[in-house]
Amino acid sequence: MEKEKNVDLEIKYATPLLQKAFRFGEKAHEGQKRKSGEDYFTHCVATAAILTSWGIEDEKILCAALLHDAVEDTKITLPDIENHFGREVAFLIDGVTKLKSESEKRETKKTLKKVLTNSYTDPSVAVLKLADRLHNMRTLDALSLQKQFEKSTEVLDVYARLAESLGMWEIKNQLEDLAFKYLDPLVYLQIKNEVEGDPRRNPDFIAFLQTNLERLLTENGLSGKVEIRKNGYYNLMKKRARMALAGKSSPDHFRDINDLTSFRVILPDIISCYAFLGIMHQFFDKAVDFERFDEFVGANTRINKYSAIQSTINFPAGSVEIAIATGEMEEFNNWGVVSLIRNGHGDLRNYTLKTVFTPSGHVVFLPKEATGVDFAYSINPRLGADADYLLVDGEEKPLSTVFPDSSTVEVVFSTHRRAPDKDLRPYALAQTQKIIQEQMQLKQKDELIEKGRHVAEEILSPRGILDFDVIVDRVRSLVYRLGCQGLDDLYYKIGSKILSQEELQKELDIAGIFKDKLAITTMQVEGVDRPGILKEISQLIENLGGNVINITLLRNKEKYKLRISIENLSFKNEISLKSILSEKTEFENVTVV
Repeated sequence: MEKEKNVDLEIKYATPLLQKAFRFGEKAHEGQKRKSGEDYFTHCVATAAILTSWGIEDEKILCAALLHDAVEDTKITLPDIENHFGREVAFLIDGVTKLKSESEKRETKKTLKKVLTNSYTDPSVAVLKLADRLHNMRTLDALSLQKQFEKSTEVLDVYARLAESLGMWEIKNQLEDLAFKYLDPLVYLQIKNEVEGDPRRNPDFIAFLQTNLERLLTENGLSGKVEIRKNGYYNLMKKRARMALAGKSSPDHFRDINDLTSFRVILPDIISCYAFLGIMHQFFDKAVDFERFDEFVGANTRINKYSAIQSTINFPAGSVEIAIATGEMEEFNNWGVVSLIRNGHGDLRNYTLKTVFTPSGHVVFLPKEATGVDFAYSINPRLGADADYLLVDGEEKPLSTVFPDSSTVEVVFSTHRRAPDKDLRPYALAQTQKIIQEQMQLKQKDELIEKGRHVAEEILSPRGILDFDVIVDRVRSLVYRLGCQGLDDLYYKIGSKILSQEELQKELDIAGIFKDKLAITTMQVEGVDRPGILKEISQLIENLGGNVINITLLRNKEKYKLRISIENLSFKNEISLKSILSEKTEFENVTVV
C-alpha cells in the first residue's frame, strides 16, 4: 500500500493538467463514500495509480482515470469535461461511463451490451476500464456476497477475456484469480495449495534451471537474460481440465501442464533467439518434447499478437515451458497494448477490438477485420467446420461477412463435416486459416482411410472375409508388423498406396488370412434400426452352434449395418443362417461368407 501512496503523490503533482484533474475530481466527488467507508475519490486515484504502476505516463489517460466516474456519479457533464480537459479526455471518460438510471444499472444482457458497445472499441478506453475493474476487484470485500458473486462472474465472462484479447497476460491472470477466490474459495485454496506445492514452484528447482539457462547464454557468447513467469491458479485449473478432456493430461495433478512455471529467455534479436534454441535443444537432448514445440513468429503470431518460440522440456518434476523471445516481443507478451501505450505508440487502430455477442449473451472479442469464419472458430473449431451461414442481428449472412461492432451473431450449422469448404480460407484471419488447414489435412486422411477400406474389402472378399474389422483380433500382429497403430493406420497406408496391393496380398498370405485357415464365418446384414436386433441375431447364431467373436455396428439415421465374425459354424449352418435371415423382410442385404 505504501508503494501505491507514493504513486498517488506522483500522479497528484506530476503535471499541471493532472493537478487540475485531481482538484476537479476531488471536488466533484466531495462527500461521496464507497461501501468501505472511504472517500469515493480514493477509487479514482487508485485507478490512476494502477495505470502508473503499469508504466503508463500519458497524462490524458491518467487524467481520464482521475475523472472516469465524474460524469456517472456527479453533476459534471461530458461538455464540462471537454471544456476543461479537451476532447480526448472526454472521449476516454465517455467510453467508461455507465448508464445512470438504477434500472439500467442492473446486470442485464441489454445493459451489458450497451456498456461494452461504448467502452471497448478503443484500446486506450479498454485499458482504462481494466484498471478501474482491477481496483474494484481488489476492494470487493466491502460488498455483499451477492454483489461479490455478480462482479466476479462478470470479470470472468467479460473483463478477463478483454484483457486476453488485448494481450494483457499479467492483468488477465490477476483478474481471473481475484474472481476465482470469490466465486469458489474452497476450490481456489485447493488449487493454490496444489500449485504452490508443485516441485516446479520450489525455489531450488527454479534457481537450478534459471542458472543453467544463464550459463548456456554466457558460454555461447549470447547477451540475454532469463525471467520467470508463473501462471495463474484459475488459468491452470481450466487448462488442466481441457487437457484431461483431450487425453493429454491427468485431472489429478499438474505434472503435464508445462507453463505452471515457465522460463523466458530474452535476447536482443530473432537470430539470437534461434541460435539459443539450437543450443538449448542440444543441451537438453532427449528431454525435449518436440510434440509441444511451437513457433509463434511472423505470420504465425497468435491472434492477440503473442509471439515467441516455445519449447517444452520434460523433467522428473514435470514439464516446463521455455520460451525464447526478443525484449520487445516479451514486453508485448506480458502487457499487450499497455506496452504500446507506455512506449508512446499513438496509433493503436490495428489493435481495436469489436465486441460480438452470442445469442445466449456471451461476449467474444475479435479484431475489427474478423469475419463470421473467425467468430465460429473462436467459439469452437468443430462449429467452424460445420458452419453453413450466420444470423447477424437476425439477418442471414454468408460466413465471409465482416459484421459490425456489437452485433449479435449466431452460427447456423447442419451437416457434420471434418473440415469446411476450402474456399472459406481466404476469408479468415491467419490463426483461423491454420486451424482450417489442419482440419483439411485430417479430412484428406479420412478420405484415404475410406479409400483404403474399400480396397481392403475387395482384396479380402476372395479370401472369404468381409473386412479387417470383423477379424481385428486375428490380424493384430499383422497390423503391428506393418508399422501401424491400428486398422485406420493400415487403411490409410493402403489408400495412400504407401502399402501397395501386391505387398498387402503377400502379407496376407504370410499371415494366413483366409476363411478356412482362420476357421471363421463373417456376415453382414442391413435394415431399419429397431430394439432387439442384435439379441435376435446372436440367439440365432447360438442356436446354430456358432460363437460370436466380433461385432461392428454402423448407424446412419434410422438405418444400421451390422458385421459379425463367428467361430464354430459349419458350412451347412452358414447356409441355414443366410436362409433364415433372408426370409425375414426386416433384414436387408444379407451376406454370409
